[in-house]
Amino acid sequence: MIKKIAFQQETLQSIIEVAQIHAKRLKYAMKKLNSYFPISPETILTLSEDELPLFELYTSRFSKLQDLMGNALYPKLLASTGEPVDEMTFIDRLNRLEKLGVIDDAENWMKMRQIRNHLSHEYPDQPELTAEYLNDAFDFGVTLLPYLEKTIQFSKI
Repeated sequence: MIKKIAFQQETLQSIIEVAQIHAKRLKYAMKKLNSYFPISPETILTLSEDELPLFELYTSRFSKLQDLMGNALYPKLLASTGEPVDEMTFIDRLNRLEKLGVIDDAENWMKMRQIRNHLSHEYPDQPELTAEYLNDAFDFGVTLLPYLEKTIQFSKI
């Protein structure tokens, strides 16, 4: 409940500013990791101690940005347009954002949310699963960043 109240007090602009910080760091990690993808289970097993922090940075920023957008930015954006956000289910919010052109596909957003949830767990004894989730997250990072840009543009209307 405290988290929800804190987000209600934040302005749309302040949430966007935090999202842009996450996006900047996500882009940096994507640039540094691009040559690893698609990543194989074998590569997972041979990552050095110096390489691991870049993957941590990527998964952390992907998760934080996706969470911030879904749980704070989008509700605040919809509320700013007069939508009854508190009465809407999460999927209703996504469907409305899709109709407004802020996101391309509500189902893709739900897939990103599932990936974010998977990334919060570690599977050190299952490199196949780790590789699958990292590949999915890397692919969806390319989708998540334009969603933020569309959100920022829509917020200026």
